[in-house]
Amino acid sequence: MDILASVLVPVLIDAIAVLGLYVISASGRLSAGHAVFFGIGGYASGLVSTRLGLPPVVSLIAGIVLAAVVAVVFSLISDRLSHWFFAVATLAFLTMMISLVSGLDALGGATGLYGIPLAVGLKATVVALVLAIGVVIVFDRSRIGRAVRAIRDSELAAQSLAINPTAVRAFAFALGAGFAGLAGGLWSHSIGLIKPADMSIERSLLYLIFLYIGGADLWVGALFGTFLLSLLPELLRFSGAYRLVMFGGLLTVVMILHPAGLITRLELDRLKALIRPAAAARAREVG
Repeated sequence: MDILASVLVPVLIDAIAVLGLYVISASGRLSAGHAVFFGIGGYASGLVSTRLGLPPVVSLIAGIVLAAVVAVVFSLISDRLSHWFFAVATLAFLTMMISLVSGLDALGGATGLYGIPLAVGLKATVVALVLAIGVVIVFDRSRIGRAVRAIRDSELAAQSLAINPTAVRAFAFALGAGFAGLAGGLWSHSIGLIKPADMSIERSLLYLIFLYIGGADLWVGALFGTFLLSLLPELLRFSGAYRLVMFGGLLTVVMILHPAGLITRLELDRLKALIRPAAAARAREVG
């Protein structure tokens, strides 16, 4: 893997995971343990490749499916929990899974699962991100996407329209977890291993920071926040262990000055208003 790929592949993989977090947040839920599904996808994909010898594509699908199934079960069990309590539950689930995986010799224990085929490079990651963006666009424009946002805005109003909040939230959570599972599978096949530290609380917090600085209202904001804060680290990584502190400070500033994030529908509407007159003027000049 060349230098460009070594820099871009992790960023693109994180972008896929943050798109999943965007889908979950669209339903009004806050997942503080999103990295657990990253780990589930990574371990499932790695096991299918190393133990069963199946192609990487099949392994990635297995990781997506397992992450989504676990997410559905978790969502149905914890559906009655409110916003912040649900976030704490996801964090507790993450902590439990890290302890469980670290103690299983079949998964490599604390050192992780090694020997995973190196089958993912820059091209495969770009294709995966494009497909993920396509799925998110279809989701946003679909009936289920509108139902998800309706529940976020007012659950009672959504129920009056014959929308089942439990089922819709479970679907959104499973879809978002599936994105994280795909990201985990890509990660394990790009570096050849997956370990408990890859589903750390730090990774989950970084995903939240990426999303809420970029803007949780639009998928474009999720991508913007991920690329901004993943490529800036060339200036910030010198801080080492203090990187999260610096990101946290930036998040605080953004939340104070621009609570909705840096990219919102209002900014896009303003941009369209600027572009349309300019395009009309060019058309008149050509005519």
